[in-house]
Amino acid sequence: MKIINKNKSGVIALMMVVIIGAAALVMAYAASFLSLGNLTTSYDAHNGSEVYSMSDGCVETAMKKFRLNPGTYTGETLNFSSGSCIISISGSGATRTITSTATRGNYTAILDVVISYSTGTYGETIVTVNSWTEREN
Repeated sequence: MKIINKNKSGVIALMMVVIIGAAALVMAYAASFLSLGNLTTSYDAHNGSEVYSMSDGCVETAMKKFRLNPGTYTGETLNFSSGSCIISISGSGATRTITSTATRGNYTAILDVVISYSTGTYGETIVTVNSWTEREN
């Protein structure tokens, strides 16, 4: 009886290629999944920064308009191409609170700024910022 010696080195090499290929596929999938997570985080950070800047700009606008008309300016709504901002002024006497609520899509930033004002030597309104805080939404 003649025994045929089968060469198994080709099968082992083929199994190694399959195992290495599967490992590479898993690593590529994990890397792409992590990249998508980082992309989402970056997008959220960008939009959060943009909406905070809008709210900050609205407070600056409110302080300027309040300084020009302290007795009559009570706030307004400002619309931008990328969102909107609602400004309200509350309080009485020489201390007021400016609340700016900016919205851009699903993102919102709320700033509360406490100001006091007085009349200067030449009749001008002097606005002093007492506190500037971001409210959690």
